[in-house]
Amino acid sequence: HRGHLPYPPSDINDPSATLAVRNHPNSAATTIPRTHWSFVRDEDSAEQYNPSHVYMPTGFKPGNIYELVYQTRFSRLVGLGLAAVRDIVSYLKYSSVEMGNPCSENIKYAYAFGSSQSGRFLRQLIHLGLNNDEQGRMALDGIIAHVAGAMRGEFNQRYGQPSKDICFIIPELFPFTDFDQTDPVTGETGSLLQNMRLKQQLPKLIFTNTSAEYWRGDAALIHTDLVTMSDAPEDTDSVRKYHFSGTQHGIGDFPPLIIRPMDNLKGQLPFNSIDYTPLLRAVLSNLDKWVSLGEAPPPSRHPKLSNSSGIESHKILSKLSELPGVKIPKQTTRALRLDYGNETHKGRTIQLPAIQGEQYPAIVSAIDDDGNEIAGIRLPDIQIPLATYTGWNLRHPDIGNADLYIGISGGLAGWTLPFPATDTDRVNKNDPRRSIKERYHTKTDYLDQITNASRSLLNQGYILEEDLSFILELAERKYDLFSIPDPSL
Repeated sequence: HRGHLPYPPSDINDPSATLAVRNHPNSAATTIPRTHWSFVRDEDSAEQYNPSHVYMPTGFKPGNIYELVYQTRFSRLVGLGLAAVRDIVSYLKYSSVEMGNPCSENIKYAYAFGSSQSGRFLRQLIHLGLNNDEQGRMALDGIIAHVAGAMRGEFNQRYGQPSKDICFIIPELFPFTDFDQTDPVTGETGSLLQNMRLKQQLPKLIFTNTSAEYWRGDAALIHTDLVTMSDAPEDTDSVRKYHFSGTQHGIGDFPPLIIRPMDNLKGQLPFNSIDYTPLLRAVLSNLDKWVSLGEAPPPSRHPKLSNSSGIESHKILSKLSELPGVKIPKQTTRALRLDYGNETHKGRTIQLPAIQGEQYPAIVSAIDDDGNEIAGIRLPDIQIPLATYTGWNLRHPDIGNADLYIGISGGLAGWTLPFPATDTDRVNKNDPRRSIKERYHTKTDYLDQITNASRSLLNQGYILEEDLSFILELAERKYDLFSIPDPSL
């Protein structure tokens, strides 16, 4: 992924190297006999000395997860990128013209936005407390980590591979919450913000996630007390957490895509079509006001155990299975505790808990009778719906492993399933959801409700005035398409 630099094996004939395969992140792996695969060495290129591929004559099966464990020749230095981000921001904020700073005295506040992989990078920076420069000054005043869930990544780790974008191999590294929490399995205690608190300079932090990161199994860990299985306390002075209800990892396209252009993947149903960019624009605007004017943003919104809007993912699959054309996975996904071996700190070896494979709980938003989520910030697409939207979508049989979510190798996807247009459609499809005609008397009636829902979100601070027309125009396009009766019925 993205300029990945493989670690070459010490010995391409090493009999102890293992290749294993599994069809689900939480399933047991099967070891492939050593004689069935080999490291590749190209005698006519540099790969003669640095082999970086694996060959299996019988071929690799699409959609399966392969894990290669071997001994490498060296470990690269990983982690300087974190310091580089801090230092360039500090330079631009504080350095003089004489030091060559083109922005001298022109930058008062600095913000960082990271989506997905770069969002995980920012969570790592937060946990390490690497936001203070060598003079103790704060570099970033505000940080938005988007669709990172509870993950961090191999950005400062022995044998780290920062380019990896494979869910469930990227570490869900404890701790996850604002204040100290304890892992009931390992006994480890800590806080995501502990190092920043020690330096007594905490920037404003906003964590935003879609349904996809919750269904991946990890997003709820950022606001869950694992010991009591209750809602963890939140630092309301410095932190906000927003769940974008019913959305997928990336911004949805309309009309719903059947095949995703970025990787030609196809799901069991058309992809999620909710465009949540209005929420992101409001988040950025609110962060700026929070830092520069001291105006607190609207409160966090996410699934909660205290009011039953948060629920274990496997408990709602049966309800979704009642919808026509929907196949549910045989098992949902959960984040794993991974063992990264011992660490040496100040000459002392620290024994890390060997808990590889132990699973964290997977909490998602509860759903209503239409299959739409009830928790989080609910855009008009969800409040005044024309379809059911999810953050997960199973792979189509044509691309292999049809019981696995799309996105295990990045780009988690959801689906869109329009309501039946008319009563006749509903009866003929045996669809338990009310038809569009039953819900809205006319197109005008529908758009009036969309406008009211949008105004409510605007008044609460979750969207901006400038996005009202965009939301209304997109809603009208959706109504025009989804309200047409199925010609095959």
